[in-house]
Amino acid sequence: HPKDCCQLPSLIDEDLLRNCKNLYGGEQLQRTLIHERGKCFVECALNATGTLVNGVLDQAKILHVIVTEIQNDPAVMQLFQGSTLQCMQSVATVVNEQPPATGCSRLGVDFVGCVNIRNFLNCPPHVWNNSAQCNNLKQFILQCPQPF
Repeated sequence: HPKDCCQLPSLIDEDLLRNCKNLYGGEQLQRTLIHERGKCFVECALNATGTLVNGVLDQAKILHVIVTEIQNDPAVMQLFQGSTLQCMQSVATVVNEQPPATGCSRLGVDFVGCVNIRNFLNCPPHVWNNSAQCNNLKQFILQCPQPF
């Protein structure tokens, strides 16, 4: 699992995300519901933290949360900040090109997914598990087309 390779804090508090998952039917989902409910889980969590307001990501609030939560590790904080700024631009472009969807917005899940993949691929050496399995996973992901 990527979290076993790159020991970074979660962008969204796990308890908060778990509560949001319970609001939308729990984690055990049928394949056809995963995408829609996944958008709702993340949107719910971002709304609860005030980092997503009226369907708009609040960049200043996100950066404030990062500084507050990750102040004890400058390399990790810099990684999160850089990924956040890159992903804010990437997802804004993608979402603006998409026709409005019904249900929950994909903005939150696209943003969090973008930050997670960028953080994983640029994981600082001091939190990277330098094993063959992790290095192979990283190489595999690098060969995939990047969505953002």
